[in-house]
Amino acid sequence: MSKNNFYAVRNGYTTGIFDTWDECKKQVDGFQNCEYKGFRTRQEAIDYLGEVPDNAPGKSSGRQPRKPSRPAISKQPEGIKTWQKTHKLLTGERATAIAYVDGSYDARTNKFAYGVVISHDGREIYLNNSYHNKELSTMRNVAGELMGAETAMRWCLHQGVSHLQLYYDYEGIEKWATGRWKANKPGTKAYRHFCNSISNRLIVEFKKVKGHSGDKYNDLADSLAKAALGL
Repeated sequence: MSKNNFYAVRNGYTTGIFDTWDECKKQVDGFQNCEYKGFRTRQEAIDYLGEVPDNAPGKSSGRQPRKPSRPAISKQPEGIKTWQKTHKLLTGERATAIAYVDGSYDARTNKFAYGVVISHDGREIYLNNSYHNKELSTMRNVAGELMGAETAMRWCLHQGVSHLQLYYDYEGIEKWATGRWKANKPGTKAYRHFCNSISNRLIVEFKKVKGHSGDKYNDLADSLAKAALGL
């Protein structure tokens, strides 16, 4: 009997890839219409996250799932020690998690998606999901960027993490959160409200990176966002 080394949650309290069944169970236990599956390899789990969910609107029983392009993962996750070498990770009671976020948009389907890579406690966690919302889709990939940032913050709150270093390539992630940009649209207003509502529970340190510049984890977040859309 094969042993599952990874568990992918496609629909649950928190979506993404988990290393143990106990972690996976927390995300799906009691969640209506949850979708998850165990895999022997991380790549199989990533591919599963990019497929069309079984309960997606308009999916027929004979339709084959879309196969996303594979994120460029050439070796096993490097872990927290390597992250500490390349990121100024604060110690003690300071930052205890690092996240890279990115968004994507598919003009054919009018869907947007996010991709998130989180490093915490010696693990890398990959999260992604896609959405179809007529109002939010007018923001195109920016909607995915905001959803990715919010997802990273929610993950920290769910895991009891109190400090987060958030790496992003779209400046609105920080400026709408901090009030430096005025939030005019429903999507930016909701994001700003969420950031304000958790400010006493999570310290977020925003870190700007240049998009499509060869940054491994920014590129990986971008690949995860695209995979969620089947691109």
